[in-house]
Amino acid sequence: MGLYDRDYMSSDDQAGIGWSRGSTGGGGKGAGLNPLKIIIAINIAVFILQYGFNLFGELVRDANGPFFAPDGGVSRRSLFAEGKVWGVVTHMFVHGDLLHVAVNLLSIYFLGRMILQITGNSQFTKIYFLSGLAGLVFQLAIVPNPAGTPMVGASACAFGLLGALGAILPEQRIAALLFFVLPVRVRIGKLFQGIVLVTVVLLIVTLFTKVGDGVQLVGGTAHAAHLGGALGGWLYARFAGLGGSSLTREKL
Repeated sequence: MGLYDRDYMSSDDQAGIGWSRGSTGGGGKGAGLNPLKIIIAINIAVFILQYGFNLFGELVRDANGPFFAPDGGVSRRSLFAEGKVWGVVTHMFVHGDLLHVAVNLLSIYFLGRMILQITGNSQFTKIYFLSGLAGLVFQLAIVPNPAGTPMVGASACAFGLLGALGAILPEQRIAALLFFVLPVRVRIGKLFQGIVLVTVVLLIVTLFTKVGDGVQLVGGTAHAAHLGGALGGWLYARFAGLGGSSLTREKL
């Protein structure tokens, strides 16, 4: 049976990203704890501790703090030279405000449950954290950040889940909200390509825009991390052969 012969792969299904009605379930393959639920619970718990109880807020940028968030200044040296490697993971569970955490977790939930149903817990977990790591590497390597602004959030992980779906189900049509307003039906592969293109444009603008120039569209957003996460998820899915043949087995 081919990948697109399965009942949940029909192009007429209304798969869920964000605000669409989903035909997919959230349980995923395999037994055991659901990593999607655990990740969402940790993010919510950290957010409540930070903003509800005013805990850890000042420690986000502290290289010795429990929620150390890497940046382009002192924290980059702390991360790589001083061996404070927990920041590689902990920065994925810290968010700037309610809108930030809400958008990320909604995206992760609807994308993640599709990944879980197709690949199972183990592959979902690998895609999630490898995408977050790829986002971190891209952001620290590409974007100059002399001010040392911390990089926080799970956006790179969400972009990585979309990238993986773009590799696994490029022809699957989904319902999504364009600009969070206009309902559209689009193939996941085309959606992924469009988001990557927009992200590249925003990244280029970021690299050639000085801080304080008033370009609100790019200010304060880690576009390099988004790009790294998206490419990380896509590449992992292709090399793992999750969408069919592996890149390592295809003829060039």
